[in-house]
Amino acid sequence: MNTIVRTLSARNTALMEAVADLPPIVISDLFGASVRTAQR
Repeated sequence: MNTIVRTLSARNTALMEAVADLPPIVISDLFGASVRTAQR
């Protein structure tokens, strides 16, 4: 179970770092969020 938690944490961290480099319009399209939400 501990390995699963670490793997998910690493995946989530990598995803957040990748998303930080994308423009809000791309984020909103990928995740179905509004552009305003993606800008936050």
